[in-house]
Amino acid sequence: MKRAQAVEAARSWVREEAYALPGFCGAYLSGSILEAADGDIWPESSDVDVVLVLRDPNEIPAFGKFRYGEALLEITLLERSAFHSLEHVLRTHYLAFALNAGVILSDPEGWLVRLHRQTASAYARPEWVRARYRGFLAGIRRSAEEFDATVPYPARVNSWLFPTGISTFPILAAALCNCTVRRRYARAREALQQYGLGDFYPALLRQLVGDGFDPACLPGHLDALAETFDLACETSGPSDAYRFRSDIRPQARPIAIDGCRQMLSSEHPQDAIFWMGVTFARCQTVLALDDPALSARRLSAFRAFMADIGIAQDGDFVRRFAQLEAFLPQIERIAERIMRTRPECAV
Repeated sequence: MKRAQAVEAARSWVREEAYALPGFCGAYLSGSILEAADGDIWPESSDVDVVLVLRDPNEIPAFGKFRYGEALLEITLLERSAFHSLEHVLRTHYLAFALNAGVILSDPEGWLVRLHRQTASAYARPEWVRARYRGFLAGIRRSAEEFDATVPYPARVNSWLFPTGISTFPILAAALCNCTVRRRYARAREALQQYGLGDFYPALLRQLVGDGFDPACLPGHLDALAETFDLACETSGPSDAYRFRSDIRPQARPIAIDGCRQMLSSEHPQDAIFWMGVTFARCQTVLALDDPALSARRLSAFRAFMADIGIAQDGDFVRRFAQLEAFLPQIERIAERIMRTRPECAV
């Protein structure tokens, strides 16, 4: 399937299914598909991110991921009030990036196209670029302050793993790139190389993998993850209400498992680590809700993976957060250098 076909599938679903939803205000594309050309092959290991704008998203159930024709769609619901001001949009990366690209799928009220034009005219200005990447840095610091060592292990991992992964986002935001979820480390490496700053990447990656990491361990961990994933796909029960349940379903396997396997077969296997950790945590959450005994049996595989990236004991979370916080000024300096390298921000 080509990118243009994936876009048309999203547009068709919005027209046939979303338009009639209560309080529907519009829809647009977000995510990695915005950086692809229409003639590009759209891989099975990537979904198509569709944002629905509703007056009250709580009025309808979450969609998550699902197949629509040949495309795997992922639907995000946003409240109309999230777009209350242009300043808020320009400060908020996930709004600004997509609206700058402006692939509007439906605009029944006429404001989305207008907001796209306003966003695009100011998107690359230095003050807004800085606001976006500094927002990421502030979010990491808040996460470190709010870390709760008493929550269940999968939640504990995610509350460290996601802020650590967000350390790639100031670099991507400064380069005006998509702050992608699954491939964030690969994209950050590519952005650094593009600006002649590739030597910074090992230090950035070390915040995730720790010292002395050996990538030879990853194929075995991915095999264990695949087993846990398949077991979690088979369960049912309270996990049906879990926010990320659609990510732990057979239709998501090309992304969760096959996508990681593709990264392991590349010359940069460490690119898979972040998403492997996220998927492990989500699988264990599903199993803990539906089958606690099975969850307990599979937990050792998750802990072994975490131990190989330097999180072997509970105290390691706090220690690694402290290291990450100390590293943030270096990330900010690199983001500033990237931003000032671009002609439109060279002030």
